[in-house]
Amino acid sequence: MIENPLLKSFLEDETVYQLYKSYLENPNIQTKDTLEKMFKIHVRKIQLISYFSRILHFESQRYDKKIAIITISIN
Repeated sequence: MIENPLLKSFLEDETVYQLYKSYLENPNIQTKDTLEKMFKIHVRKIQLISYFSRILHFESQRYDKKIAIITISIN
């Protein structure tokens, strides 16, 4: 069926899925606009999660390097 992981994760929400099914059965502009807005919000959440995940990853690496330098200088 749907192979795009972003779209798949979007449709995992039962409310979204029901709205999507409703749109397929009875297409109208209002439902389409609602789905598009919800999808934009979903994408933005994914982007923010990805951003913070990268920040945490690199900051933890930087912290580990700092600790390693302090440990070496103490010994």
